[in-house]
Amino acid sequence: MIVETLTQFDKFIERAAKHDWILIPILSDTKLHPLENSICALYVKLIGCESDYILPFKHSESLNLPPSYMTQLNVDNRKYVFDKKFMLHTLALNGLVDVNLMHYMRTNKALEIDHISTTAHQFFHVKYYNVANVNSIIPLTKHLEYCRKLVTELERFIDDKYYMEIYNDTIVENLWELETQGLQTATGLTYTNYNMFTATGRASNRYGGVNFSAMNKKDETRNKYISRHESGYLVDFDYTANHLMIISELVGHAFPEGVNPHKYLGKLYFDVDELTPEQYTDSKVISFRLLYGGIDEEFEKIDFFKKVNMYIRKLWSTYKAQGYIESPITKKRILSRNLDKMNSQKLFNYLLQLIEFEEMQDTFAELNSFLRPRQTKFILYLYDSMLFDFHPDDGSETLFEIKRILEFGNKRVSAKMGKNYGDMKNIDNYFTQ
Repeated sequence: MIVETLTQFDKFIERAAKHDWILIPILSDTKLHPLENSICALYVKLIGCESDYILPFKHSESLNLPPSYMTQLNVDNRKYVFDKKFMLHTLALNGLVDVNLMHYMRTNKALEIDHISTTAHQFFHVKYYNVANVNSIIPLTKHLEYCRKLVTELERFIDDKYYMEIYNDTIVENLWELETQGLQTATGLTYTNYNMFTATGRASNRYGGVNFSAMNKKDETRNKYISRHESGYLVDFDYTANHLMIISELVGHAFPEGVNPHKYLGKLYFDVDELTPEQYTDSKVISFRLLYGGIDEEFEKIDFFKKVNMYIRKLWSTYKAQGYIESPITKKRILSRNLDKMNSQKLFNYLLQLIEFEEMQDTFAELNSFLRPRQTKFILYLYDSMLFDFHPDDGSETLFEIKRILEFGNKRVSAKMGKNYGDMKNIDNYFTQ
């Protein structure tokens, strides 16, 4: 049924409030980020009955409901969606449950829906590729046909056994709030898209042809990203030896308090009391080679690496015996059935990446809460570094508090500041004055 009038809408709400839904947003433009888009229509399938509805808000062939009616959709039920983060950008309703996430928790793979289409959608999206808001001219009956096909696929994977609250709510909403900030360029804001559905579980970040997780540091790629504030700066906080600190907790090895693990291990590598700058750089290279490529027998005499080797062997044995390993934080599983050419070292690296991502989530939530009333924005997450768009009116105490939040547990960060993301200077001394 197409809901076009207030009377029809009131009857829809009265009935729909008694059911959980499958909810599908139809955005006006197929090529724009949801934050730059508008809602053409919403499709609602009532779970437990045959009724489904199209609610048009910006379509060329129908009477359109006022956008203010969208707030009445916040009824107290579950609303199953393909992509909760996308839906939050489109319309922030409560009770959203991510079906793609359920599928991922079951299989470690994203749910593929690109094959779902109609002849009309294929025709319009090809013939009118350069036309803005093309979905607003595709007949509503064809949108209904498409949504019914998608619902059939989503219904197969609605299974509360694979609902993980910390992912569906905390992690998805952390990434949604981070994406809403955008990155400023000379031509305006550009947006990102964090993808959790990776082999390791650590979110990647690619949108609009840009891989934000792997931007080149040696050319001018990063220079285009600037502060949105007239007198603002970009500030980057980078974790020191983060993987080493994660590993030390996993294997039960405590580095001396307040000592940089790279310096600690470097002194053992080179049998010296103090490292030269060159030895410090070489120490990091050696540690990364051992941890990510395999530990040479000669280094097992170092207690830390002896414990690491024992942990890796035990992890690999568990993985082969039960077909998966679990995150020690959320119990999310890394499943063997989807992973090819695995070995013990690769599995260990996968677990490190997952832990690195998961252990930051409480910190993300605290950062978001702290910064909401301020002009300074948390704008980019790059695994072991966080980028902020700092407004001087927020005062130096804001930077000190961000640093305090980031340095939870045994974590330590270094800081850089600059007018653009490619030209930044170390400001660690600023925090020791």
